[in-house]
Amino acid sequence: MNYININNKFQIINFQDALICQNHDSGGLIMPQYIPEFGNSFIKKLNRKTNKEIATDLMYPYLNDLIDKRKLKNLISESLNFKIPLVQVEDNIFALELFHGPTMAFKDVGALFLSSLLQHLNPDMKKIRVVVATSGDTGSAVANSFANVPGFEVLILFPKGGVSLYQEQQLTNTASNVKAVEVDGTFDDCQLMLKNVLKNKDLCTELNITTANSINIGRLLPQIVYYFLAYKQLVNKKKDVVFSVPCGNFGNLTAGLMAMKMGLPVGKFIAAVNRNQSFYKLLKYGTYHPNETIKTFSNAMDVSNPSNIVRLLHLYENDILRLKEDIQCKTVNDDETISSIRAVYKKFDYLMDPHSAVAYHSLKSSIKKHQNGIFLATASPHKFESIVSKAIPSLIPKKIEYSNGYKIKSDTHVESLQSILYELALA
Repeated sequence: MNYININNKFQIINFQDALICQNHDSGGLIMPQYIPEFGNSFIKKLNRKTNKEIATDLMYPYLNDLIDKRKLKNLISESLNFKIPLVQVEDNIFALELFHGPTMAFKDVGALFLSSLLQHLNPDMKKIRVVVATSGDTGSAVANSFANVPGFEVLILFPKGGVSLYQEQQLTNTASNVKAVEVDGTFDDCQLMLKNVLKNKDLCTELNITTANSINIGRLLPQIVYYFLAYKQLVNKKKDVVFSVPCGNFGNLTAGLMAMKMGLPVGKFIAAVNRNQSFYKLLKYGTYHPNETIKTFSNAMDVSNPSNIVRLLHLYENDILRLKEDIQCKTVNDDETISSIRAVYKKFDYLMDPHSAVAYHSLKSSIKKHQNGIFLATASPHKFESIVSKAIPSLIPKKIEYSNGYKIKSDTHVESLQSILYELALA
């Protein structure tokens, strides 16, 4: 399998370059040259396979030039080592719980797998610097995945006041090889800083820089797997399947669409967004004009200019009408988020975090009787106790001790980030 630069489709690269060298010409994101297809027989055999066997089968076509299948299975066994259950919430609505990993969020799947792959490619423990922009969960998962791993240094950019207290604790209290930078701005500012660094070929080459955001195709690909695991666990496979995906940077939705193109029988995807509605307006009006980022209770989705929009458009050859055939976009405000958390807990004794609630609300408002609806429960409600307690006051947030850890305050100027990178390299 070879890979292409979306901005320059004549630039063909292998997976190792796609994984480590993010300073590609034109600054474009990387996608596989084609989507491997799995036939009906594979889908029918899902229940006979273990989760790790399914993950190995699905990932191997993307990595077959880099790693043999036995070694790949070993790497997956090291990273996909927690449960991903499908929980029935009501008659035809299910939650795919992706928060049973070490940092209680769906990003653990991709971050652990990427860490294992990079370690496999770095046997000499040459220093690799992983720079990450986060709205909360990506940074936590990456910090955990690379904590105390020889040969790796992690720098995390997070927006001031844009992550929960629990997330900030995870970001700033991890390990000596993980540093956190508090940016006086939004997640989009953090992401812009990261992209500008990755475009600097000299800097990336000198300091051996990559990223663990979904910008990196190696972080995104593993997320394909849990869509198949969700389908595997459905008892009634005769109904049409609808996935409702809480969307921030749209990596999760991209992975889901790739899963569908690989052969997973999905009737529809719902892109569930909060008041940051750039994608909603793209589908409605056919033009893309990101607005200023709006802060909401679902902070990990507070993204006004999602990176993976270009990947979605690439999958559909920039045809908005074709995109709309597979994706419906629903918007959810904070009041609706809170009311969904309260109602589901009261009626079904199921507790959701605000991001999962956005996905649930979007699904509930559009599900039909002939459909099985699956919403992605992307984070544990315990990571957002201050928000959850607004819906359910009887749930009193626990007192958590916080430390400045390795937090470095900065501004949104890329020069500041470059100086920090050089400072850490000399340390």
